[in-house]
Amino acid sequence: MKKTFTHAITVLFFLMLSVLPTKLLAQACNCTNCPVDLPDVLATPFVGQLAVQGATNNNLSTNPLQQVCVNITHDWIGDLDITLTSPNGTQVVLFGDGNNDTSLSGTETSPFGNLGDDMVVCFVLPASGFVGDFSVSNAGTGNICNGGQSAYVACNGTVPCYTGNWLPYDQNCNGPDAGLAAFSTGTVNGTWTLTINDNAGANQGTLNDFYLVFANNTGIDCTSVVPSCPATAGTTDITPPLINTCAGVDVPVSTAGSSLSGLGNNAFIVWGFWVQSDPLGVYPVLPGIGTAPTGGLPEDDLNFVGYWDTPSTAIGPNATMPAEDNGVTYYVAPITLQNCNNGNIDPDCFDVGAPVQIYYNPPIDYAYVISCQNVASQLAQMVITIEGGHPLAGSGSFTLTDNGAGTLSTTTVANGGTVTVSGI
Repeated sequence: MKKTFTHAITVLFFLMLSVLPTKLLAQACNCTNCPVDLPDVLATPFVGQLAVQGATNNNLSTNPLQQVCVNITHDWIGDLDITLTSPNGTQVVLFGDGNNDTSLSGTETSPFGNLGDDMVVCFVLPASGFVGDFSVSNAGTGNICNGGQSAYVACNGTVPCYTGNWLPYDQNCNGPDAGLAAFSTGTVNGTWTLTINDNAGANQGTLNDFYLVFANNTGIDCTSVVPSCPATAGTTDITPPLINTCAGVDVPVSTAGSSLSGLGNNAFIVWGFWVQSDPLGVYPVLPGIGTAPTGGLPEDDLNFVGYWDTPSTAIGPNATMPAEDNGVTYYVAPITLQNCNNGNIDPDCFDVGAPVQIYYNPPIDYAYVISCQNVASQLAQMVITIEGGHPLAGSGSFTLTDNGAGTLSTTTVANGGTVTVSGI
């Protein structure tokens, strides 16, 4: 089935933290492109970056980082590792998964950590006056370490599972580690990197928001840095660039060198359709007909009409497009799809390959009448009326070839016209 899209004005609401820190000393430095997906991609961390600039006090030794707050929707929160890296490369593990596997290597063995949903947590610097209470909804208090501690018991259905102010994993679970105090040298300004790794399969989530709070936020301006996208739809490997296909004939297409890196376990290559020409009015109110794909988000192209998500032969780098027989010429191009199950194209990481054009001929209809041409010589003639096909769509004519079985009255017939074959 071809998945089709309608165009409408979309308003994007940014999700804010539902649980605020107990003490907010200054304006926060927020993620500006949240919410973003956290795909279930083992051994491939999600990387979120905040570019900090303009700090009046640019020295971390006198303007320390006091809070790192995260709001994550995830249906098995204990799968995650979360690490913060400062502009000078100092790393602090904020949250370790159920096995204290902080290597970000993508390996995980049972237990998988808390199976509860979601976290709204601020990791804090105790000297700042924030209280590290290690709160876990309906589960008492404890720490975020493994080994039967209360932070890894079920949350009794309460969402979010983890809330409140916590000490980072590195400070609370790894002995003398300094936690956020490890960020004691270097500059406030620069790129701060939040790395989230999902070390177990089958569960996905969303980073709704994250922000940083420094002791003195005067002058600070923050923007999210969108990492480069490794996914590529490849190079369309089709000749000729315009395929003129007969009615009832499926069309093979292929792309070489495609990669779905960073898009998750359900990612696929699909083939998108943009209307190049529609002489028969199959899409009577579609704007933008004739415009080639822009390479941007396909749904933003006005003449984008969807892609085939079934049958399975219509999906993948080497696919077969089902015959449409509608007289439409399409631009057809490969697209990286993050999740083939729900048709999601990741707006932060996708690629559209170079298009090929496919013209789908409408079917040809004909009617004929046979009559006696000459009784003595026992010859008959046939009058054939022909319509449909390319002449119907392009206001052209049929070109006929005489195969020697009779004599054609003409070799060119307009749509709906007749030709006589005599001497049969």
